[in-house]
Amino acid sequence: MAPLKKLLLSYRSTPHRTTGCTPSKLFLQRKVRTRLSLVKPDTARIVATNQSKMKTYHDQHAKNGEFNRGQSVLVRDHRSHSWKPATVVERNAPHSYSVVIPDGRIWNRHADHLLHDKTHRREQVEPIPNHLGSQLQQPDALPEQLPTSSSRRMNQVAR
Repeated sequence: MAPLKKLLLSYRSTPHRTTGCTPSKLFLQRKVRTRLSLVKPDTARIVATNQSKMKTYHDQHAKNGEFNRGQSVLVRDHRSHSWKPATVVERNAPHSYSVVIPDGRIWNRHADHLLHDKTHRREQVEPIPNHLGSQLQQPDALPEQLPTSSSRRMNQVAR
């Protein structure tokens, strides 16, 4: 490249003190490619690629934390460090559930301490509404004693 062309290229790709932009950016509305811009990596592209890889890996190993009322689950017993069968009674918060274990006790557990129980499927699984208000009348009731939507409808028709 001729010395004059090199001088003009370096002048046009150097930011001005008053404008803060290069003359080529003001004239062409884009950055001019120089040897230095070819050597410098595009960090935005590298970050986006790495973030998409991390998201893909996370999504492969993430647990599904959504449970329905009456659904059979396995609940973490913190005393014996084992998993016990239980049934979801209600949703207390976005990731917190009340479950009843076979002896009748009700435990409150985070969704991370619940697993979907594939061996004990229940026929009637009632979805928990998005609002977090409690719909239980008796907090010590077993899941079999909880009113289902079909029994509520039958009671309303009978009245």
